[in-house]
Amino acid sequence: MNLFERLYRYREKASKHERENYLTELLATILERNPSLITILCTDAGINLPSRSVYTIRTQQSYAEGRPDIVIETAAHEVLLLIECKLEAGEGHEQLANYQRILAASSAAQKGIIFLTKYYEAPRAKPVVCLRWYQLFQRLSKLPDSELLSLFREYLIFHRLHQPMSFQSADLLALEQIQATITKMDEILTPIEWEFRRYIGGTYQYTKTRCPRFEEGWYGYWRFAGSATFSAGFLCGAGEMPRCFVEVKTWSGSPEPVFEGEKRNTFQQAVRKTWNLPDSKLNDLVIAKSVTAFMTTSGQDEGVIAMREWFQARFQELNQLLEQHSYFLQGVSPVPPELAAEE
Repeated sequence: MNLFERLYRYREKASKHERENYLTELLATILERNPSLITILCTDAGINLPSRSVYTIRTQQSYAEGRPDIVIETAAHEVLLLIECKLEAGEGHEQLANYQRILAASSAAQKGIIFLTKYYEAPRAKPVVCLRWYQLFQRLSKLPDSELLSLFREYLIFHRLHQPMSFQSADLLALEQIQATITKMDEILTPIEWEFRRYIGGTYQYTKTRCPRFEEGWYGYWRFAGSATFSAGFLCGAGEMPRCFVEVKTWSGSPEPVFEGEKRNTFQQAVRKTWNLPDSKLNDLVIAKSVTAFMTTSGQDEGVIAMREWFQARFQELNQLLEQHSYFLQGVSPVPPELAAEE
């Protein structure tokens, strides 16, 4: 998994997703380390950035008129460039008009706004310039390569921000097959959903929760219970072979015991041991197996049976561990008696 994706998953909260703000901070970091990208974006905005300019980059800068995601300003107040980053959301009410008021109040000689979006936006009048994430990705190829830049490009690819959204021939073929593919995944997951739900989630959450997960690169079940999210299904991230997976992701408490050794986070410790994940962080435990490992040329049902058995075995392991560590679904980590005496 990409480093930037791991960092986001570590700080993500159960009820709060801030991918857009996180991506803004990543872009600001790339800009700080790649002055030539600033020059490119200024050119996109119709700004001639003076050579050897000393500039500052700020994120979430507050003005009376609003709070642009990224503000690039030269020390001599020659240039002011505002960048607004969007993923799934569109323009806020009068957002760009308010940003133009910020420009109007500035004494900078050259000013502009870049509206950076995932989806197509109708062209706006200057000083607003619309730019897509895939176009930014293309501009990154003009920069000297570095490990940080490579990770950023990988991150954009992982979230499908690197390519135009127009349909291609391959997309039409995929759409033709998508219902059949979903039916095949349902064939695996539907009969064993009861096992997934034995201890986690409730009967009010049915399989209709699967499809929205496609947007995040996977298809399957998810339940929030206690201090964790339990997920299971098919991972289908961009540029990766599809995998069956089961995941336990937690937010509360320290991700790793520091002084108490194995005495705290006992449920997570048990999951890690059961799934043989010695190098995985306790706050994000994932067991996965490539779909290709279940494919067979003999017997049409053999792969289906093997996949179901794999998921069912993982669910049974989780259920047994949750039964043994029942405290976990209450979101409370037990304190061993010897530690309780000390406290």
